[in-house]
Amino acid sequence: MKVLLIDPKGFGNGPNIGLAYIASFLVSKGHHVEAIDLNNLRKKEKERLDIALKSAPDVIGISISTSFAVKNAINVIKYCKSRNNKAFYVVGGVAVSMQPEMFLNKYGNLFDCGVVGEGEHTFLDLLEKITKGESLSDVKGIVYKEGGKIIRNEDRPFIKNLDSLPFPDYHLFDSFRGKKIKHYYIMTSRGCVYNCAFCLNKILSRRKWRARSPENVIDELKRAKEKYGFESFSIFDDNFLLNPKRAEKICDLMISENLNMKYTLGGGVRADKVNQGLATKLKKSGCTIAWVAIENGDPETFPYVNKGETLEEIERAIYILKNVGIYVKATMIIGLNNTTYKSVLRSMKLLKKLGIRANWYLAMPFEGTELYEWVKNNGRFFLNCSGFEIDLSEADEHLLMSSGQWPLAFETDIFTKKEMLEAYYKANIESGNFGYFMYTKGNYFANILHGLKVVWKYDKRKISDFTMFQVRDIIYHHIKKEAIHETFA
Repeated sequence: MKVLLIDPKGFGNGPNIGLAYIASFLVSKGHHVEAIDLNNLRKKEKERLDIALKSAPDVIGISISTSFAVKNAINVIKYCKSRNNKAFYVVGGVAVSMQPEMFLNKYGNLFDCGVVGEGEHTFLDLLEKITKGESLSDVKGIVYKEGGKIIRNEDRPFIKNLDSLPFPDYHLFDSFRGKKIKHYYIMTSRGCVYNCAFCLNKILSRRKWRARSPENVIDELKRAKEKYGFESFSIFDDNFLLNPKRAEKICDLMISENLNMKYTLGGGVRADKVNQGLATKLKKSGCTIAWVAIENGDPETFPYVNKGETLEEIERAIYILKNVGIYVKATMIIGLNNTTYKSVLRSMKLLKKLGIRANWYLAMPFEGTELYEWVKNNGRFFLNCSGFEIDLSEADEHLLMSSGQWPLAFETDIFTKKEMLEAYYKANIESGNFGYFMYTKGNYFANILHGLKVVWKYDKRKISDFTMFQVRDIIYHHIKKEAIHETFA
């Protein structure tokens, strides 16, 4: 069958690995697949959709990877249906998997079916049923409407053998067809077994972790390097170090196969799994940067994050990684359970002690998490976080799409909106993350003025750093004309 897959404009940039896996899996089973990437290439959207729709695809699928992308996805589907109302429309992704029945109840007039959870085998089963004109009643992992009634079938078991899947093919995406990819993203495992207070992963993966074999991971890197020509990559797992021996084996193979590529541990650095031997192998195999998810560095409130590890273990892991020559950065969240303005100041103090910088994010209390219940009982929501879709004002949406930052969603009795914003600005200024609050609805010079005002208000000492940031930004994105959304960077 002819299948058109669409990745709508959403949160940040980078590859939709899940959609790429589905695309290559369907191709391996004999289907014709084309993917339109509206998130990484944001030019001539309607023209590109029109060209793809001219081929009269039998099935059109769209991925909604975050709750913030729902509105954009719905607008894209409405446009597609106005030009091809005969296709079978499928929707999948995080937003659908969170609350399948509720999603289809609201948007069932636009979609014939929703995919819940992993999509490879579910999508294939759907195509077989559609081809034969058979009922969808025995397709596991879907939600659909029949006779005005919403039906959710039995959940599909997770794929146990991830090695059985073909590697993701980004040349099926119109944004990267035939292009060199500067920086590659790879996922070596799926899921996470832990129970962090803010994380949706435990809902989506049901606290199960499955890993590809080290040999399979290396095979993808070798083939992808030959195909796309990249020189660096990021490991994009939720928990890469859960099994340290497996992680060490991947490092050993990188070394013995002479891959000679620099890479970043963009996630999945489990601090309590780090030891001297593993850190040494990470460095020797090419790891240059490791992102450690501290989230909250305040000893008084850290236990409420429920990470299953201690601050002492995190500090120890950071010292080990730094000592072998790996550059360490942290991810931090402002507004977690029981935290206050002073909690953020204590977290900043810890980072200064460790000699590292961080990306600071405003907490987003998705329904189903402990954080959501904490806010519901101890604060006030500014956004409706109780469903699959988070509605944003036009200004908030612009900030989200431009800077990759979530808007302020709530305040609590012990951490007010004013305090939360001040903490956000001060912490990110301290870490040099000026781009997080640079973007306004105005032109480029209005953005600079806005950023200057923020830095002047919250930390005048960083004005010179802000100026240097602007110089680099002008050089890289204006003089060199480098568009950040047109390549994996």
